[in-house]
Parts: sequence; structure tokens; C-alpha cells
Amino acid sequence: MNRSLSAFLTAIALLAATATAQLGDDPKRKKDEAVAIKKKRVRRLGQVLGDNLQSPDNMVDAIAWSPDGKQLIAGGADGTLQRFDTKSTKQLGTYPTQDAGCAGVHFNGTDKVWISGRKGPIRLYHLDGKPAQGELAFKKAAGIAYHFRPLDGGNRFITAHGNPEVCIWNTRTGEQLANIWIGKSPDPEKRSYIELLCVSPNGNRIAAGRTDGAVCVIDIESKSIVQRVKNDGEKGIDALAFVDDKRIALARNNEPELLILDVKSGKTKKAVDIGRWWILALARSPDGKQLAAATFEGLWLFDTKKLRLKLKTSCYSGTVRRMCWGPDSKRLATGMNDSSVLLFERSAFVKP
Repeated sequence: MNRSLSAFLTAIALLAATATAQLGDDPKRKKDEAVAIKKKRVRRLGQVLGDNLQSPDNMVDAIAWSPDGKQLIAGGADGTLQRFDTKSTKQLGTYPTQDAGCAGVHFNGTDKVWISGRKGPIRLYHLDGKPAQGELAFKKAAGIAYHFRPLDGGNRFITAHGNPEVCIWNTRTGEQLANIWIGKSPDPEKRSYIELLCVSPNGNRIAAGRTDGAVCVIDIESKSIVQRVKNDGEKGIDALAFVDDKRIALARNNEPELLILDVKSGKTKKAVDIGRWWILALARSPDGKQLAAATFEGLWLFDTKKLRLKLKTSCYSGTVRRMCWGPDSKRLATGMNDSSVLLFERSAFVKP
């Protein structure tokens, strides 16, 4: 792994551990979580990984709902994957450990699931863990796959690599349809890696956030970069999500501000000051009406039209690593840095 990237990931893990010690392990929050679980406002689906709770290899790195909202699958940084029943919270099954960790997981209908390891390949499994289709090999020159997202309901995939480049693949054949370079230096020691990846609601564009804080917006059909926003400072990006087809929400390292990027103009402005702790994850609801922001202090729900804070909660302990809305836009699942998976009902949130 590139030395600068390794140092960056280590620093983030240490910061997360420090904040968790100060906030996530707070006795009051643990008590609030216990009450919320008892009243079924929050459901703890179990732990995906082992017992070394603060290890960087013990974090939930990927999480996805089934289309009917009845199941949830989570993958860990060590490559372990588990599937849960979202109503009973029971574990339904496990899957083969992925090499070098899990880059992404997505349901294919309700009876199959796509899983990608960080070193590839992309595999399609039946729910019982048996392979459903041959492996789709990554282009080896692309290096480790840091992110993986489906397009067109799974007919195509996008992967983000350490070169850095974004690749588009044909699901059925494994053919590489495009590779789009978004870096700024051929020198491995000076490269900026892709830190985050998201797809616009209409499925036409990809936003890629680099470790140097720059954001590139790619038009999928033309396979070209339509907007490139540089970062004047040296801070990378902690969270990235489309608010709608014209706006992108983002948060930079160690900054408690929600920023909004206008895709057409390339201009960024501050939308909300979250508080004293920075934003860890962002997620837009499937109905397009809500934007969830996770911080060390709690979960915040904003309306996407005017980005006004509507609801919030802090009734959980630990630190959010990944976040994903249920298909009904009423429930929110989080993958935590202690390897656990939490499911938040609407009743877990209160007005600020």
C-alpha cells in the first residue's frame, strides 16, 4: 500500500478511537442506547467481526439492504460478511471471507448478492453462500479496488482503484467498458487516491472524492470528467453524497461543516455547521427527501430541499463507519467501528 495512504488511514483510525473514547463510551450514551433497544427504537443486529473492537481491521466497511427491506448484509474490513433479518435481528448466513477486505456489497433482487473484495474479483452469490456466477476479474493494472457500486440495477458496475481511476464494467461478461483517470501525478508517492464514491439519483453521474480533498464529477455515458473541484487546503474528504442531481454534499477531514457543491458551477458553500465534531458519513434517502449525517455526537437528518435540520439522535454508543437507508426511507442502518450493525427506527429520532 502507498506509504502516504497507509499513514492517512492510520491517522483516521487513531482519531476515531480517541473520539470514541470521549463520546462513544460515554455512560449516558450507553444507557440511552440500552433504553432505545429495549423500546425497539434501535435494533442491534450483531457483530460482523471479532473482539478487538478498536482495530482498523474490525470496522464495518460495507452495508446494504435487500430491495424488500427484510434483510441486511454487512462486510468488514477483514473481509468477513454476514446477513441479518432486519425484523428479528437474527443472523441468517455468512459468506466466504474476501481477500484484503470488503470493497462493496449489493443485493441482486432478493435472492442473490454481489460481493467484491478489495483485490477483486466481483462475485455473485446465492443467499446460502454458494457461487451463482463466474468471477468478474478486475483489470490487474488498476490495483486494489477501494470502492464498488452497481449501475442500472446491477447491469453495470463501477469500481474505484488506487491509481487513481474509476472503471466501469459489464456485469454479464466482465468486460471493462471504460477506465477514467482522475489523478494528477503518475508518481505513486504523490498520487491522490479515491477516498469516496457515489452515484447521482438519476444514475448519470459519478462523484469521486480524492484523498487530497479534490472532487471529480464524471458523466457515465460520455465517460468524461465534467467537473473537477480542487481543495485549496490539504484536508481529504470524510463523507460524500449526492443531495440531488445538481448538488453534492461533502465534509472534509476534521471540519464540522456540511458543504454543498454545485455540480454545474463547481462552487462550494457551507450549508450547516454541525458542531464541534466532524462528519463521518452522509447518506441520501431513496425517496430523495432526507440527507443523513453521522458525527461522533449523533445522527442528524436534514431535508434535502433547504438542508434544514429536522431530526437527530444520540441514543447509541460507538462510532459510525458506514450508513445506508432502508428502501422505505424510514429506517437507517449503520456499520460501526466496533464491528456492530445498528438499525434505527423513525422513533429513535427527536426534534432538535
